[in-house]
Amino acid sequence: MAITAANISKAQLKHCLLLYPDVIDEVYDSRIKNSKKLFEAKVRDKWRYEELPNALKVARGMSLAELERLVQWKITHGQNRPFLPSMVRKNDAGTVTKATEKAAKLLSSLNATTTSQKALELTLSALDAACILTGVGPATGALVLSVYDPNNAVFFQDELFAWCVPEKKDTKLKYDKKEYSELFKRAYDLRERLGDGTQMVELEKASFVLQHLDVVDEASREALEAGPVDSVIQLANEQASSKATDSKGTSDAETSPPPAVQKAASRNTTKTKRKKADETATPAAKRKRAKK
Repeated sequence: MAITAANISKAQLKHCLLLYPDVIDEVYDSRIKNSKKLFEAKVRDKWRYEELPNALKVARGMSLAELERLVQWKITHGQNRPFLPSMVRKNDAGTVTKATEKAAKLLSSLNATTTSQKALELTLSALDAACILTGVGPATGALVLSVYDPNNAVFFQDELFAWCVPEKKDTKLKYDKKEYSELFKRAYDLRERLGDGTQMVELEKASFVLQHLDVVDEASREALEAGPVDSVIQLANEQASSKATDSKGTSDAETSPPPAVQKAASRNTTKTKRKKADETATPAAKRKRAKK
């Protein structure tokens, strides 16, 4: 069964986050053939999700160079819009710093307890502050906000929109504030369902993984659909132990992990054994195995 915004569990969300590094590598490998540009893109992805948010925790204004690099990440990660960096470059450095600092301050009152409606109002005000810059529309502006507040700000990402608003998946987006508001409300509803501690940036990454499952191997997809293998097996074992205490008549079928989990776990174990065998095999054994 497909994992949708309506049925995803917290465990599956966490599993998606574990898959993200491999998925982004595979997606970039398929898109970028120049080795230097590929390396830069992967470094930039880490910078966008880790280094830049940490640098902006003090809510300082963003530099023009940072905004340019962020836009470069956006057009590599999503739709390629080669004209966008040159448009952003036309901005005055001081104006970029002031606009992004104002946006960050407007956003600073957001927290996990803010109501969806109030959060939307604050976010749209912050978005307006960022969108005075040349080349910065609602999508890029929302990206700026999400870097300042990964917990509460929603990035207007294609994959996230398609996942949260599936009825409009095949609609050509206008990337306006109306569409952003719709995405924002759906994302907040999803976070409320998943519970405290869920971050908007986690939904962003999870949606990217789920919209690019074609690069994920079959065993990992099956494990994802069933829930993370270790946690599901652990839960099944705990349930089995509990049932054994309460009743001695429990059958093996009642305490076994779901078939998809067993199958995925078996495949993962087989892969590990093969890898270890390859590492310890003699050259002659490797040649013999290769002929099979």
